[in-house]
Amino acid sequence: RLGVPKAILEKKSSPSLWRGQQAEDELGLTYEEADLVLYLHLDKGHSRERLIKELGDGWKEKVGIVLKRLEANSHKLKMPPRAEIGN
Repeated sequence: RLGVPKAILEKKSSPSLWRGQQAEDELGLTYEEADLVLYLHLDKGHSRERLIKELGDGWKEKVGIVLKRLEANSHKLKMPPRAEIGN
């Protein structure tokens, strides 16, 4: 692990805007859960329906959270427009 101290490896992600704030609490699921949904959706091509079928009905809200955020942030994956100069 490249000599990274255990305390840093196990530290929960936090925006640190206020005491006790945890990124996973704000997200509504753990990073491991989000990673699983993203992997199955983006890498394996699973639809929302297939994700819920394979992961179970208890995942319906979590799948919705991840896919909604993915959609809302899709613009960040595109190059911004640029002005063409000359012919």
